[in-house]
Amino acid sequence: MTGGDLTLEQVTDVANGEYVDLAPTEILAIKNAYEAYGQLYFHHYITRKVIDPFSVQHMQYIHHVFMKGLSKQAGLFRSDAPAEKTRRSVGDLADWARESREGLLIKACVVHYELMSIMPFGEGSEYVARLWQMCLVHQEKGDFVHVYVPVMRVLSQRRQEYHDILAIADKAAGRTRFVEFMLQVILDAMAEYERDSSL
Repeated sequence: MTGGDLTLEQVTDVANGEYVDLAPTEILAIKNAYEAYGQLYFHHYITRKVIDPFSVQHMQYIHHVFMKGLSKQAGLFRSDAPAEKTRRSVGDLADWARESREGLLIKACVVHYELMSIMPFGEGSEYVARLWQMCLVHQEKGDFVHVYVPVMRVLSQRRQEYHDILAIADKAAGRTRFVEFMLQVILDAMAEYERDSSL
């Protein structure tokens, strides 16, 4: 069982120390993820501190929250590439996202894809890429519906297809196929959310 396989209630149980039939590293990863989600979506309503989806430093901070206790490189760009080059690449992507007039969902999917291409962190880049896509949507839309739409769960169910599409997009030197795939995942997740909400 992994964090992607758990329901929101089970993740909450883990965060509250009530779910113990997992390995210690799995429990820590889930608790870290729970805290990272809180930093992105909930804490700012109390602390008035907002995670800026266009900030390189904020991305590193969220990576630190997610990987603390799991990696010595938590919050740091990967060590097998010049950190300044990685910072510049992520910064250029953030600038593009801030200034782009692309539709919100397309822009968020492009950021996801480009972060997977850059792979800024030694561990956890995939998680940050997925999370940053959601963060962009939430911060610009300003509502909680997108938090509860189970994009991560649907994506987890299609993990192999996700990696296959990434490989195809890389070979084709284009991101259109990936963006189309992610938009379908979001559409399916919204349909699942609406179906569950109507029960």
